[in-house]
Amino acid sequence: MKQADDECDSGDTAVVKSLRVLALLVVALATAGGASAQTPVVPAAPTTLNVIAFAGGWNLPLWAAQRQGFFEQQGLAIQLSFTPNSGALIGGLMSGRFDLLDTGYRPAGRAFPGLETIG
Repeated sequence: MKQADDECDSGDTAVVKSLRVLALLVVALATAGGASAQTPVVPAAPTTLNVIAFAGGWNLPLWAAQRQGFFEQQGLAIQLSFTPNSGALIGGLMSGRFDLLDTGYRPAGRAFPGLETIG
């Protein structure tokens, strides 16, 4: 009988060792996954767009989008400046001081032939 008991003990020992290795593997994988989940994500600095426009209520969609954070969600920071006249608006754009212009309801395309317009 002693031989049968020894065989059972060695079989149990192998199972216990296998379970211990499996438990250690599960703990190691769970710890590794938790460590990467705790790594803070640093958001990229937003891209600044300098926009020039005529002052007025037609800027309402732009203001609403800024207030709601829509630009920030897309990684943009809008710097809005107002122009006193069309010459300053186009001159600022052509000099590179501004990235975009918003003419509101004014037909800039007719006033400045060759100007690429959107909308």
